Amino acid sequence: MIIQKDKLYINKTWRFLLPCLKEYGGHFVNRLNVTRKMAAGIYDTLLNGAQVGAGRNVYVLFNKKSTPKEFKSFLNYTKGQSYFKYDYCPEPDLLAAYAHCIVIEIPEKYFGAYDKFLQSKYSEMYNEQELKYLFSSKGKQEEYAILSKSNTALTKFKKTIEEEFGEKINTESVYNSEWELPLKKKEEIFNCTSEDRIFFNKDLDKVWK
Repeated sequence: MIIQKDKLYINKTWRFLLPCLKEYGGHFVNRLNVTRKMAAGIYDTLLNGAQVGAGRNVYVLFNKKSTPKEFKSFLNYTKGQSYFKYDYCPEPDLLAAYAHCIVIEIPEKYFGAYDKFLQSKYSEMYNEQELKYLFSSKGKQEEYAILSKSNTALTKFKKTIEEEFGEKINTESVYNSEWELPLKKKEEIFNCTSEDRIFFNKDLDKVWK
């Protein structure tokens, strides 16, 4: 990830997984919306060996100095909730630091979606009712298309393959696959430089390094 304090880093965690936090209700969403977010991920290698790594969590990185009052309010609110797992500053100079990360467990209702996400099985993450609830807004139509495997997503995916790999593919060859590339470690995991894509076995063994 290339993190910039004044710009949101958009990855697949942000696009496909973070919306399920809407399940925590209006108070949570409203407090989250007024903070300045920088990125979201599924892990941070700074926490290798820490117990906080267990569970189905998302790591949300904030610019706490951009909206200090709102961030403090959100942090204090989440600390009183059962889904709060951990918070930490990823920078060595705590006084000068602007970044702060909060680890949040996703709603139990979407544990299955989290597992499918780790396997890059995007179209199996949500059922039709959940898709309409989480991705019905105008700004999430591209995500809705990928997750529901609409024709618009297929057209764009074929173009992506051609641009990234320099080869054309026919519709039949990708029809039974996902219409988005698999997760890549360095895009979804904080402080990770590996170019490898993320693949998990059926037991979801996590080997982040």
